[in-house]
Formats: sequence, structure tokens, C-alpha cells
Amino acid sequence: PTGVAGIYKHSLLAIVEGALRSTNAKYLPKYSIDRLQVELLLQPGEDVEDSWNGDKQGNAYDEPKDDRTVYDVFLLDYQVPDPIVAIVHPLAVQRYKTVFSLLFRLKKIEFMLNYTWRQSATLSHALQTSAQYTGIDISSSEGYARATFLLRNISILRQSMTHLIVNLK
Repeated sequence: PTGVAGIYKHSLLAIVEGALRSTNAKYLPKYSIDRLQVELLLQPGEDVEDSWNGDKQGNAYDEPKDDRTVYDVFLLDYQVPDPIVAIVHPLAVQRYKTVFSLLFRLKKIEFMLNYTWRQSATLSHALQTSAQYTGIDISSSEGYARATFLLRNISILRQSMTHLIVNLK
């Protein structure tokens, strides 16, 4: 399965409930927590069972590949109770959904940047270990100098991007 196949609304809701129990949101009143819902952003004409169960049959060349991830289809929704609807109007709820979507995608970018940090740290360590075991003279090896220069530039770029993402949140 590709994309979001195999993702279920009830599974996402269970993850959200677990996340809420591990934060200070666990101290909120139960009626407030009960109004939180998981919304899945489906494409027009897309059925939840067809799209999320991964049960479609057919040739892989017949249909376009689904590149969406959970970050593209997940939305945390709050059902505003009736008396408060007069204050929190539908346009405000729609703006909340837009802001939530933006912040959730920023969180994905932050996660990916952290993942690249782990990869580059592993690569840097492997480069040093390889140079040590193969007997490469680090001070005079042009290839080693280019590799460390590239890793340093990647690190600087990643730090700048992380700084931007953290400050946007």
C-alpha cells in the first residue's frame, strides 16, 4: 500500500487520546476532551473504506500513486457546543482548521529536520571511523576535506531551517 492506505480514523483517535493523556490536557474537564474529534481530509468522491483500508485491487499502473501522509489528511476538530456557537462562528472554526493544518505540517518539517540531523551525525561518525580504519590522513586527504565541508554546510542549512520552523510555531 502507498500513501495513507491502512490508516484508520479510530486508530488516529486512539493516538490523539494517548497524546492528550500524556500532556497537561489531561487536567481539562472531560466534556471538553469529549468534543475533540479526528477529521480526515478526503479528496472529492473518495470513500473512507476504499482509501484507508488499502483494499483496492488492480494494476499499479492503472491508478496514480497516493503520496499523501497522515500529515496531509489528519485534522483535529473541536465540536463547539450550541451556546458558544454564537461567539465561535463557523468562519472562526475554519480559520482554526487552517492554522492547525499549518502548525501540524510545520511539526512534520521539524521532525524531518531532526531526522536529517540523526542521519548526518551517523554519516559523520561513519566517515571518521572509515578514515581511521583505512589509514587516511585526515589533514591531507582532499576527499575527506570535501566530505566534511559538505556535511558542515548541510548542518548550517539544517540549523537555519530549524530556526525558521521553531520561530514560525
